[in-house]
Amino acid sequence: MRFHKTEGPTPYFNARDQRRLLLMVATLGAVVMGFQFAAQPESWYWLTGPPVDAQSSAANPPEKPIDARLNPEADAVPPGGFRVAEPLPANPPEENPQLVDDDDPTRLDPALLSNLYDNKLGIRNAEQGAYYKILAQARDLPEQQLESAAADDVTFAQMFTDPDDYRGRLVTIHGRIKQLTPMQAVKNDFGIETVYEAWMLTPDSGTNPVLMHFTKIPEGIPTGTKLDLDCRFTGYFFKKYAFVAQHGPHSTTMLLGKELRWTPPQSIAPELGLAPYILGIVVLMGVVLAALFWRYSAGDRRFRRTLLDRMQHASHGPLSDLDAASLNELQPANEEEASNSDP
Repeated sequence: MRFHKTEGPTPYFNARDQRRLLLMVATLGAVVMGFQFAAQPESWYWLTGPPVDAQSSAANPPEKPIDARLNPEADAVPPGGFRVAEPLPANPPEENPQLVDDDDPTRLDPALLSNLYDNKLGIRNAEQGAYYKILAQARDLPEQQLESAAADDVTFAQMFTDPDDYRGRLVTIHGRIKQLTPMQAVKNDFGIETVYEAWMLTPDSGTNPVLMHFTKIPEGIPTGTKLDLDCRFTGYFFKKYAFVAQHGPHSTTMLLGKELRWTPPQSIAPELGLAPYILGIVVLMGVVLAALFWRYSAGDRRFRRTLLDRMQHASHGPLSDLDAASLNELQPANEEEASNSDP
């Protein structure tokens, strides 16, 4: 019996298998490139933002917080004691430009600042004249002129620790308004009926709010005691103002000016950066992997169906259908084996 082999060797490297291997290698390369991209910290700055430079933070440590608490017992003079005036500094402070140039319309009369009381609650009667005079002078000047004459490099600590050196000086500050409320003005000679009070936290004031009084507010700005508005303000440093906080009496700097500058927040589309591209690459890789998985699975299923179909429809005919030459070839071999077996 002779069985003829009808199928050749399995074509392990035919065109179809080569395409599969090429796609698998390309997918593996894309996955490796994705891992390398994800391993770089700067690849995620679009999501988390760049990190704070530790070296620059160490080189420029934050200033020591200012203790603005008031201690009435420390200011009290014991019975039978007396207070000695502090000696004048060896180098007199720089002259205030707002108190020197008579031709400068932003100049303040030095007499207005001669009868002010630091670290006292409210505006005293002796301070009312200077208070409303400065508010009226700022009201009558253009805001651009006030801002151009103001210094924008004066810190909260400078005004708080050296009030006499900066009293009456025009300064510009920037920060977050936490409270903004209107107040009824007392009767005055300048026609001021409403004074607005605002409390601002600046980057250099820490938890100590700056007090500002002015006569004009921007249109549409909200008022209240629970705000968070990004604003700028130009005003004259008036005095150190005492107020009662949750943890006792505190003191802060007080500025008098014309108006608060506020820009309403605008809905601006955020910069997406590389986010759309990264998302597109991830989606594309997912689609490619899903397509490859489906294709390989479909090929395997098709192969199993074909193999099962061949097995089910295989020919099982009788031996009589075999080639007669094959039977004749087997008979001599059987006779020869029988003769060899006889003794």
